[in-house]
Amino acid sequence: MRKRTALWLCLMMIFGLWGTGFSETTEAIPAVIPYGAPMDATIRVLLQSLGQRPALGLTLTGSFSVDGDRGFQFEPDTEIKLGVDGQSIALKTGGVLIDMGSKFTLMRHLDDDGNAGGAYIHESERDTLFCGDLTFSVREGSLRVVVAMDIEEYLYGVVAYEMSEGFPLEALKAQAVAARTYAMQRKARNASQDYDIVDTTNDQVFKGFDARYQRPIQAVDETRGIVGRHGNRYADCVYSASNGGQTALATDVWGNSGDYSYLDMRDDPYDLENPDSVVKSATILRDATLMDETLYGLLLDRVAVALYEKGELEEGEAVGLAEVMAVEAENPVYGGESRQYGDIRFTVKPSVRKFVPAEEGAPQELGDVQTLEEPVVVTLSFYQEVRGALNIAINPQNYELVEAEETDEGFVLTVRRYGHGVGMSQRGAEWMAKEYGMTYLEILHFYYPGLQFYEMAWIDQSLTHVDSLPDSLGYAAPRPTPRPTPAPLPPLAEGEYYALVSVEGVDATLNVREAPTMEATIVDVIRNGARLIVMEEMEGGWARMKTAELSGYVSMTFIAPENAGESAGEGTEETMHVF
Repeated sequence: MRKRTALWLCLMMIFGLWGTGFSETTEAIPAVIPYGAPMDATIRVLLQSLGQRPALGLTLTGSFSVDGDRGFQFEPDTEIKLGVDGQSIALKTGGVLIDMGSKFTLMRHLDDDGNAGGAYIHESERDTLFCGDLTFSVREGSLRVVVAMDIEEYLYGVVAYEMSEGFPLEALKAQAVAARTYAMQRKARNASQDYDIVDTTNDQVFKGFDARYQRPIQAVDETRGIVGRHGNRYADCVYSASNGGQTALATDVWGNSGDYSYLDMRDDPYDLENPDSVVKSATILRDATLMDETLYGLLLDRVAVALYEKGELEEGEAVGLAEVMAVEAENPVYGGESRQYGDIRFTVKPSVRKFVPAEEGAPQELGDVQTLEEPVVVTLSFYQEVRGALNIAINPQNYELVEAEETDEGFVLTVRRYGHGVGMSQRGAEWMAKEYGMTYLEILHFYYPGLQFYEMAWIDQSLTHVDSLPDSLGYAAPRPTPRPTPAPLPPLAEGEYYALVSVEGVDATLNVREAPTMEATIVDVIRNGARLIVMEEMEGGWARMKTAELSGYVSMTFIAPENAGESAGEGTEETMHVF
């Protein structure tokens, strides 16, 4: 392995490539070509990262309507709570609770100033904005959220997290093109289902828009519409964090499930040079008695079997390991020039304690420890045995590259590659831009050598102003909502009494406010006929009240002592006929 590395370095120096960058080669970088008629670029993102949640909270920063209904709209800065109720979704806002059915969409519109906002989802990982139409549905007792948005806005929430603000601009631009191409390929492939892509590493990470990440936003804007195509289709522009110094073949990782002829296996000195590429290593000392206990046990079992099969060890005799003479990586998992080795071969000198001659009938005894002159060669699986024994795993899957190198103390196993290694290495792209001044097209051409890059024209996804919507479509019509069973009221304290909510309309509700004034925030509502405890009667016709679940202030106009039989007068602002 060491000889192979030395030869490779020598060749790089002879041909003038080492330390000069890929741009020094004579290979031409194809130009970006304008591409035909405008195309739809709406991406539907399933927010898989939310997990299984029965309830969500949202803050709307722009104007939204329900299913495009002008009669059912929300103004900017509206707070919404959603919860699963059986097979329906309950929406709560401003003290009002509404049954939304099993599925509905919050559609985004322009506000009075012509600006488009979005929605903050309180349970999302980051405090970021989701700029699109949000469709909510119920799946196995949890809320399922799909955001439909313009691909360029989608990329703002991808590039900033697949790389980071600190990456060079050209590397971020390469990431933007790869991510855009990947998303469009998924859009074409998944047209028959209700989402194109998920927001986790199952596809590519998406966390919403954050205006603080200016460099990723610039990278998206400066590559707007640019994608990679292979023949007449979008390429599957996969990428990983670090390839460990050699790109992998897609057919090796995923089998022959597609046309990946635009990719190849090639050495990547840029990833190898980057000090931020993930590397793990372990030293195996020559003195085998100092070896890691787990590895020692694995080797000892194989050595004992080998000596027994050769007739050099009898049943009952003892064996140990004295010296490690060689450690070599061998047997490429996929053959050829791949440095993804599957086995580690150990050459060791065993130590044994053999039976000494004894008189007839006397018990056999073991003699002194002796080191055998002839070494024993045994092989262990790197992925199944050595990697875990030495704690040098980088990936849960079998992706790593491994090399063995001899040192004065013994032998070092070095493991590289974080991710599958197919396509672009993000650490390699970072180093190409940072240290060699390479452009995003040079980076992309290095990692996707068989692609042609096109500049697509997207169909304008301009938003409508909410006032331009047609008259109410009826989605805002009242829908029955199941009545929750109230918790029992606590015992009365001195001076308190039970009262009933008494407002016009069987299904009307009474606002509970944060303070005893009509301008105070509504904290919740109580249904007509519900019981409450009046804690204190206050000036101005207000009562401080509580139930088992909430407390606040209500107008005394719409409550009556439980046994007084009083009824409310005419309705005012405090009664809300929601259902």
